[in-house]
Amino acid sequence: MFRKRIKENWACLVIGLFFLVTLIYLLLFGEDIILQIHDFLDSWVAVYKVMGADGLFFLGEPVPILGGVSRNYLPSEFKLYSILYMVLPAFTAVIVNWYLKILLSVWGFKSLAQKCLTEYRNHKNIILLCGFLYGILPVYPPAALGFASLPLFTANLAGLYQNPKPRHYVFLFFYPLFADFSVFGIFICGYLFLFIIIDWIRKKKLPVGMLLAIGTLFAGYLIMEWRLFYVMFFEREENIRSTFVSTYLSLGEAIKEGLSAFAKGQYHSGSLHTYIVLPVCMLYLVGHNGKLLKEKRGKELLQDRYNQIILLIIFNAAVCILYSLKGFNDFLKAVMPSLAGFNFSRTLWFNPFLWYLAFLMVLCRIPKKWIQYGLILMAFMVLCMKDEVYNHLHKNLSYAAHKVLDREYETTGLTYEEFYSEKLFAKVKEEIGYEGEWAVAYGMHPAILEYNEIHTLDGYLNIYSADYKDKFRKVIAPALEESDSYASYYDNWGARAYLFSEEVSYAPARFMETESAMLRMDVQAFKELGGEYIFSRVGISNKEELQLEEVGTFREESSPYKIYVYRVE
Repeated sequence: MFRKRIKENWACLVIGLFFLVTLIYLLLFGEDIILQIHDFLDSWVAVYKVMGADGLFFLGEPVPILGGVSRNYLPSEFKLYSILYMVLPAFTAVIVNWYLKILLSVWGFKSLAQKCLTEYRNHKNIILLCGFLYGILPVYPPAALGFASLPLFTANLAGLYQNPKPRHYVFLFFYPLFADFSVFGIFICGYLFLFIIIDWIRKKKLPVGMLLAIGTLFAGYLIMEWRLFYVMFFEREENIRSTFVSTYLSLGEAIKEGLSAFAKGQYHSGSLHTYIVLPVCMLYLVGHNGKLLKEKRGKELLQDRYNQIILLIIFNAAVCILYSLKGFNDFLKAVMPSLAGFNFSRTLWFNPFLWYLAFLMVLCRIPKKWIQYGLILMAFMVLCMKDEVYNHLHKNLSYAAHKVLDREYETTGLTYEEFYSEKLFAKVKEEIGYEGEWAVAYGMHPAILEYNEIHTLDGYLNIYSADYKDKFRKVIAPALEESDSYASYYDNWGARAYLFSEEVSYAPARFMETESAMLRMDVQAFKELGGEYIFSRVGISNKEELQLEEVGTFREESSPYKIYVYRVE
């Protein structure tokens, strides 16, 4: 009996072994591991850490980033990802989120097979392993639980459609705990609406249960993301999203972009399907449909679930093409002005799930097990070996190899511990007597200061007050006057409100290329915002001209940084 269970569910042992190995790695290295800095450590991890440290998740008080950004602009407190940062240290929350993503994906694929793919129930190990592959995809970490929950959401929806029960609606109401409205919810509602129209036309009967499903889901979003809807419909203050200047493509360029999105995906929703999954799925698509046509069963083409999945993948890429066109965006702004600023190309974020679902279906239709498991192994090897933006698995395999071989890791590859350098900044704050004064960062990301509980006038957020953007522009005006590229970058976007410099990059580096550089800023405008401290990775050569007092220079053994601290006189 035991041997039979092992044979039927050996994939669980494989997944368990993966968990064991990665946990041992974490126990050995701790915070000395490589995590993506761009769009992760340089932004949201620090933001969540600030809210957690100051107990601001449920409050309406300004958050000490960007001069005191409105709490309503930041993520909802009613999110599982937010809750992790409420109850756990920031690093632990990051790691727990990664493991939850894998578990949720595996559970979702198993549930989906039970509800929708009943003909594949005997392929338990393939189902679990495909769920595992989907779970370790290098997707945008703050949205990871949204990605991971899509299979479970689909399974619940299928159950509701077949035989609606109260538990299905309860799940829909609480689904916003996993997935943000602006990233997943708005598109899910759109997909459901299209499904209702098609089903109504096909069966000539309105699917009331599915209409109720949309209502229940939207009610959950209204309650759990009330801050977002307040900003959308009631906030009178203009935010920076209204100042964004979009760059549109010609039709030819947009089609090229869409084809690339179909074949390669988008870096926030890294699927790494190009090398194994896509060829397998496309070869099967041609062979399977060729067989249907040869047997004069053309009517089955649109009825085949596999073909429907591929069509949905194509549809999502087509929306990406449309969103790149000016005419389509003008139409959206005219018809739905409250949704201005939503990125509708995020339909691509659903494609990783669809690709691996299609991959699962192909594998289950292949009669030979050695081919099935061989393809799964190759797909896993791609996920381990291919460097993708959020592929922490690959980054740490490479980092561990450098450690074992006693070789120096790439200079930009700062570990989590090095990037935030808590020991160094604890020392700095103690020695300068820091007590919550407003500060800015020079030659590094402001998130480093934020994480270390230093209140910043600068920062990186994709939504904050447009008025504050104008005020901060006065601070950095001298730098923008000397750089057309930074002026365009700030004026046309502005999510990064930084002290820009052509001499010193804010990109993370183990070693700075220069020991000193000029700081081009309007000190009076800085004072008017309440600014007092400047934390810099280089010496400021024009400190006398700016009337800055050099407070001190600080080093700490565990940190690669040398920090220069200045105070305005």
